[in-house]
Amino acid sequence: MVSTKRRWVLGSLIVSVLIILLALQASAGYTPYSGTVLDGNMPLSDLQEPAGVQPHEPDPGAIWTTLEACNKADAQNVNQYFIGDPIYVRGNGMGPNETLPWAITGTPGSCDPNVVVASGFVTADANGDFCFQMPGGAYVVNIDDCGVYKYNVGRKNDNYSVKGATFRLDLTKTGPASVCYSDSSQQVTYTYVVTNNSSSTITLYNVMINDDLAGPINTGDTDLAPGASATFTKTYTIPGGTTAPVINRATATANTRNDNSGVVITSGQATWTINIIRPGLALSKTGPAQATVGQTITYSFRVTNTGNAPLSGVTVTDALLGLSYSVGSLPVGGSASFTHDYTVKVSDPDPLVNTATATGNASGCPASATAQWSVRVNRCTLEVTIAPTSAELNCNNNHSVLLTATPTGAHGAVTYQWYKNGTAITGATNSTYNATSAGEYWVIATDTGVPDCTDESNHAVVTYVPNPDVSVTPTSGELNCNVASVLL
Repeated sequence: MVSTKRRWVLGSLIVSVLIILLALQASAGYTPYSGTVLDGNMPLSDLQEPAGVQPHEPDPGAIWTTLEACNKADAQNVNQYFIGDPIYVRGNGMGPNETLPWAITGTPGSCDPNVVVASGFVTADANGDFCFQMPGGAYVVNIDDCGVYKYNVGRKNDNYSVKGATFRLDLTKTGPASVCYSDSSQQVTYTYVVTNNSSSTITLYNVMINDDLAGPINTGDTDLAPGASATFTKTYTIPGGTTAPVINRATATANTRNDNSGVVITSGQATWTINIIRPGLALSKTGPAQATVGQTITYSFRVTNTGNAPLSGVTVTDALLGLSYSVGSLPVGGSASFTHDYTVKVSDPDPLVNTATATGNASGCPASATAQWSVRVNRCTLEVTIAPTSAELNCNNNHSVLLTATPTGAHGAVTYQWYKNGTAITGATNSTYNATSAGEYWVIATDTGVPDCTDESNHAVVTYVPNPDVSVTPTSGELNCNVASVLL
C-alpha cells in the first residue's frame, strides 16, 4: 500500500506537471495535448450559458460542475454533492477546438490532501465549450469520498465539496408471537420488510435477505429507490417437540452499484422470537367414601395452572353434579379451590363414580384436565318396627293382639309380609296383623322405590294365658243360729 507521504508526493508531482504544461501553452501558443480525451469535440452549440455566467471571452473562460448530463441545457452550477451524485464538468470561453488538461485533487478515501482523484484531457468544441462526466463515463461520488475537492481545467480551477450522506438499509421482521406446543412439526410464516432509508439520491441494488434459521429469503435481484420498501415472506418448520422459544435473526444486504462493485450496505439485525406455549392444567377432586340416598355430600375441587403461560377462561364442569364453575384466569403456578354440594339420589348407581373436567386457554392454546371420585352409595335406607313387642292372649282381650308395622326411610311404596315362628303367614301383607294365637311374630318390609331394598322388623312375642280352674271348699255348708258364716 502506498504510504500517505508517497501519495501526497505523487499527487503534487502530477499537479506540478500539469501546471508546467499550462505554462508552456501560455508561452508557446496552442499546442494540442496527447492523452485521454473525454467527450472531446462534443457538439454543444445548442447549450445555453448557465445562469449568472456572462458571455465568455476567449480567455480565461469559465468552468463549473453540475448534476446535469451533457445533453441537457441550463446546467446549473453545483458546488456541493452528496454521496451517490454524478458529477459533470462544464466549461466555456476556451479556445475553439482547444484540448485542455484537467485534474481533480482532494481528499478521497483516507482523506489525505492533494491526492489526485482523476485526470485527463478534454477538447472544446468550435465555440470553446466542453462538457464531460467524471472518469469511466458513469462516475459518482463514492462512499469513501470526503472533504473539499479542487478541479483544474486548463488554466482555470474551482472547488466542490462532498457532503456526508447516509447509506441506510433497514429491515423489520415479524411473525407469530407464539405457537402451541406440538409433538409434530409445524410451519410458521415470517414477513420481512426491507427499506432504503439512505439519502434522497441513493439507490441500493441487489437487496438480499438471509435468516439464520429460514435461510435465504429472496433471490437478491431487488433494487430499492430512495425511501422504497420491499416485502417478502418465508415459511419455517418448527421441529416437533420443541419447547424452548424459537429465536432467529435476519440481516439484509445491498450494494451501492448495480454490478456489485460498490460498497456493501448491511442492515441491522432483525430478531423475532416465537414462544412455545405449553399449557397445562391439574385438577383434583375429593369427597366422602360413602353416603346414603338422600344424604347431602360435599365435593372439594382444586385446579392448578401447571403450564408455562397464564390461562384464561378456566372452567370446571361436572355433568353428574350439574356443575359449571368459572375460575377465570390463573397465572403460571396459580391455583383455585372451591366446594360443591350434592344430594345422593335413589337413581344414583353404587358406587357413585363421577368425573369433573377443567378447561382453559393460553393465548389460543387449549388446556384440559379431568378428575374422578367414587362414593359407595347405601341406597336402601328402609327401617321397619312393629308394636307391641310383646302381648298376651286371654279371655279378657277377645283372644287377639293387633300388631302394627311402622316403616321409615322408604323412597317408594312399602309392601309387607308377616311371619310367625319363621313361616310366612299366608295373606298377611298389610301393615298390621291381628295375632290370634301365641307365637313369635315379625314383618319383612320392602321399599319398592329402591331395588332389592328390604328390612326385617323387630320380633314381637305373643303368649296365651288360658282361663284358670277354680274350686270352692267346702262344697256345702249350713248357716244356723249357732253358725253365722261359712268360710269358703
